[in-house]
Amino acid sequence: MIDSSFRRVLALFKKVKNTPRIPKTKAYLRSKFTHRVNRIRYGDSAADPYKIIFIDPSKIEYMKVPHYYITHSRYGTHIIDGEWDTQHCDEFVGFFRLEESEKIARVENYLFYQSIQKWMNKGVEWEKTRCYQVLSQKKSPSEAESTGEKLRQLKRSLQSKGYLQQRKLNRQSIFMRMLFWRPPPEHGEIVVDIGRDGQILFDDGKHRFCIAKAMGLPSIPVRVLIRHQKWQELREEINSANELDSLSDRAKRNLGHPDVKDIVPEHWKNDDDKCEYKNE
Repeated sequence: MIDSSFRRVLALFKKVKNTPRIPKTKAYLRSKFTHRVNRIRYGDSAADPYKIIFIDPSKIEYMKVPHYYITHSRYGTHIIDGEWDTQHCDEFVGFFRLEESEKIARVENYLFYQSIQKWMNKGVEWEKTRCYQVLSQKKSPSEAESTGEKLRQLKRSLQSKGYLQQRKLNRQSIFMRMLFWRPPPEHGEIVVDIGRDGQILFDDGKHRFCIAKAMGLPSIPVRVLIRHQKWQELREEINSANELDSLSDRAKRNLGHPDVKDIVPEHWKNDDDKCEYKNE
């Protein structure tokens, strides 16, 4: 089993190596190679790269700065160890996150979200927001206007049609995706990261996320880009457990987490398709 998996990894590695230097294609194939490696290491607990989970945006209080979507990889899903998920702070975060030092910041301190809040919930015109002013000064007035129009269109769509998943919006055929080595539609969903204790952190997709949060939408689809290694080890523990009582206290506390729903056995769940450990 391991030999066949290893051969598939080597075959994919050669495909990546021999692919013409088209950055997006090579990056996508590299993410598939990474997933093969993770499957060998973590087995079935290594999540599908484009698995979708549903979250309540009001419960997402922190964000990764700068966002891994730009600094690490925008394709697939990855496992990273270290202290990156512990650097919480109350610092202000400007519109251009790549200019910021590494930290886990509060979403409410993010300039873009503050401007969205004032525009949507406090009646402030977009042209009067701080975000508009910053974009006009550092980019151009036309860039600021374009962003405002994009936000207005998104707001109208959410109000009239609700939140639609990318698979409904992107109807590119499977044949075309395979032909040009392009990721599935789920690649375009809002991106989050998960820290060692299961904390979900906003990463990318700021227009949809900030509007959904400001509107108070109860649930939105997202995909996980980065998992902390310790969180992945918890997924592995849950996936390999034969009995509910054999889990560690930490694993039991996280059985209701949206990122473990795919590995929790059906007979552990209640009638609401939820699993919450109860100490009898």
